[in-house]
Parts: sequence; C-alpha cells; structure tokens
Amino acid sequence: MMAFQGIGTSLERSWGTLRLFSNIWLFAIGSGIIHCVLASIADLVFNLHDFYRECTIGFSGVLFGMMVVTTYLMENQSRSIFGLFTIPNRAFPWVLLVVLQFILPSVSFLGHLSGMIMGYIYGQGWLERVQPSSTRLSQWENKVGWIVTKDGYITNPELGIRNPTSIPMGTSILPVRAPVAPTRSAFPGTGFTLGSAPEPAPSTVPLIPTDPRSQT
Repeated sequence: MMAFQGIGTSLERSWGTLRLFSNIWLFAIGSGIIHCVLASIADLVFNLHDFYRECTIGFSGVLFGMMVVTTYLMENQSRSIFGLFTIPNRAFPWVLLVVLQFILPSVSFLGHLSGMIMGYIYGQGWLERVQPSSTRLSQWENKVGWIVTKDGYITNPELGIRNPTSIPMGTSILPVRAPVAPTRSAFPGTGFTLGSAPEPAPSTVPLIPTDPRSQT
C-alpha cells in the first residue's frame, strides 16, 4: 500500500478524485475476472491445479494495473529497480513482477499478472463503453457539490483521461508543487552574526540644551 501513495497521487492529478475512485473499482473487478479466467485455463489446459485452488486477496493487482497505466503516460522515462539498476519504463512492471516473485514466492503471480493485463486493456482504450464519461463525472460532482469543497479533492480535469494514449507520450504526471508565497518571518527585528556584539540601540533620552553662560 505504500506504493499506492505515489502511483495514486500521480494518477489522481491526471484523472481527478472521482475517476480514480471509479477506476479502482473497475480495476479490482476486471482483474478478478481475468484472474478466474487464467486460473481456469491453467487448471483445464495445463493441469496446473494449484492456481485454481489458491485463495487470493489483496490490492496489489490493482496497483500493478495502475503501474501499467503510468507507463503509457511516461513512456520516454526510465525507472530504477530498488536502486540497483535502471530499465526502460515499459519493462518496469514485468521486471518487478519477476523480482517480487523471487523475493516473495508466496505472493499471487496470477493476481499480479491479471492486474497488469487489466492495465494494458485500459491503456488500449478497450474499456470506453464501461467507463463513465467526463461529462457524467462532472454531473455527479455537481450533484454532490459538498464533496468538491473538501481539502485535497481534485475535480474532473478538462483533459478527461478516458484513454491514456490520448496524452502526449513523455508527459509527466508527477505532482507539480505550486510556488510558495514568501511569508513574514516569525522572528521580527534585526539579527546579527553569532560571536559578534549587536549594535547598540539609539538613545531615546532627549538632549537638554545647556546655557553657555554657565560654563566657566
């Protein structure tokens, strides 16, 4: 789930909060159906009965699907595998699939693979008919206007990413930090360098004129 913070934040800025929520459900249901199909094929065709009898639960399939979608959005970039070596962006999900299977043999290979297949299906634009349009999402947001005013909510962007391939390849979806306006210092007054004495404050005692005749 720690990976979801980075992947989810990037996709939310491109999709909007409501589309991200709907796509999570779409990826969860779709990857589950694909997993059942692959497990049945493995059992009936290749006599790999363990894939059909295993119980799989978790969110990693959705994460792998979203990871594939990000490869469509950042095609020309490369990624690092645990800081050891760098690979092309499109190969990252496949390499991570194999590496995780060696490091954690108990994870569901078919579950991760099903999520990746779901990501490729989404990336090719084959789910247009089962996705809510950008207009429909905007209508839903208008009906529940109170949720749009919540902190952190991102409204449906005008770009409306129903098909990730419509985005120019190489476009970064990483969050862009807004410029921070300069704030007033919490420590008013003038400072001085450590080790040096501060300048003496000007005297506020009024000067008393002296009578020159009193001087001797």
